[in-house]
Amino acid sequence: MMKKILGKTRKILLGMVLAVSLVTGTVFANTIQKQITATSDPDKSYQLVEETYTDKNEKINVKIKYPQIVNLGDAVKQKNINQIIKDDAIALYEETLNELEDSSSYEADVSYEIKLKNDNILSIAYSSYNNIVPSAHPYFLFHTTNIDLTNGKKMTLADIVPKMNEDFVKALRNAKYVGMFSSDPQAVKYAISYSFGEISDSELLKLLSNKAANMEIYGYLTKDGVGISVPVGHPLGDHAEFEISNSELPK
Repeated sequence: MMKKILGKTRKILLGMVLAVSLVTGTVFANTIQKQITATSDPDKSYQLVEETYTDKNEKINVKIKYPQIVNLGDAVKQKNINQIIKDDAIALYEETLNELEDSSSYEADVSYEIKLKNDNILSIAYSSYNNIVPSAHPYFLFHTTNIDLTNGKKMTLADIVPKMNEDFVKALRNAKYVGMFSSDPQAVKYAISYSFGEISDSELLKLLSNKAANMEIYGYLTKDGVGISVPVGHPLGDHAEFEISNSELPK
């Protein structure tokens, strides 16, 4: 049953479109550009600037946008946090490049959304279009980075949802679907059914609590609550997001 919810994880998606082999002797032209017109929040003690990482040659076309913190007030902490953000933003795509066959090409376009920005927490969600040629179809990825700004450390799903228990599972089953097909009632129905319909509460709790599963099940914070992203079938967008309000979270 647990395989149902993880059936369309990123690694399986890659396995469907390419045979894994390590690329040897390949040189990539990596560049990083800083966006001067930064996303800023004047009532907070730090601002965000946008950087763009590109990796491009005759077979590779990867473009990844991600935020970086400026004016945090602690240069060492700021540097460490920015490195965490950059590494997280790029990691999935570097792994794909390392698994790419010599005869294949790869395209990725990654954008991000700031889900929560305050003096204590920065929560970032990344969405991307990916295409490996030859393959059956493009695929979409979703992942997150959550930073505790008080200590400069990355937050786990357990940090985001400290009371990961049966009550949280029940709240998740009743959470609001906010994925890419949120305007299509039938797609919403299928997304909920695919994500939670054939798995018991205890199995779902085990997946959410398992560190290995957290590599494919992502969480983020908003000012109103928490969001959870789970893998789903490609016709439903490869991933589905659900949000739970603070009032519905276990006390």
